[in-house]
Amino acid sequence: MLAIVQNFGQIRSELDDIKQEFLQEQSAIMDKQSQASLVQLNAESSEYELHDIQSRLAGKQHELDAAWENFTGMQQNLVDIEQEIKQKSSEKQVEILQLKNQQDDTRLADLFVKESKEMRQRLRDGRK
Repeated sequence: MLAIVQNFGQIRSELDDIKQEFLQEQSAIMDKQSQASLVQLNAESSEYELHDIQSRLAGKQHELDAAWENFTGMQQNLVDIEQEIKQKSSEKQVEILQLKNQQDDTRLADLFVKESKEMRQRLRDGRK
């Protein structure tokens, strides 16, 4: 009977050891599951942050594209203005030359009229 009690005590001790081992394994599994959940949460958070950064980057790219379009439009406007100024400058130079030629023609005509009057006057004075 003593052997049965000792055997029963030994079985009970082994059961306690198995129970402790089971509880430790269960605790380890729960820790790993908790860590896995944290990793998953971190991954989801990182994925959300990545998506947010990509969205902001796309927005900035759109802003940059719009600014570039604006710049090229302004640059083209400046080129057009420069060409218009050159064209008007050329037209003004032609107009100035025409006015100068007109003034020269007017001076020549005035000089011719003056010389003609003087010549007529001399001819009249010579006939008298």
